[in-house]
Amino acid sequence: HGIIVALHCDVRERHKRFIQRSNNSDLTLEQFKNDEKDEYASADPLGLHLTEVMRSADIQLNSSHPLPEIISTLKMSLQQIGITL
Repeated sequence: HGIIVALHCDVRERHKRFIQRSNNSDLTLEQFKNDEKDEYASADPLGLHLTEVMRSADIQLNSSHPLPEIISTLKMSLQQIGITL
């Protein structure tokens, strides 16, 4: 049995991170938001449907924080459901 972890992050922060790791630095925030709409609520029955997947996740985390804090929170959340790393 698997565990689904949903990482939530403000769209501005996601856009900033995308620009930092991408060659597409001209992508505006509005374009980024429009691109994400298809990923989060696809009309394609075989699409990702991230909104539904994230809603059903076993663990919900805010990934706007620094990575060490996210990892620490994830470890605590896993321990709460009986999983240790």
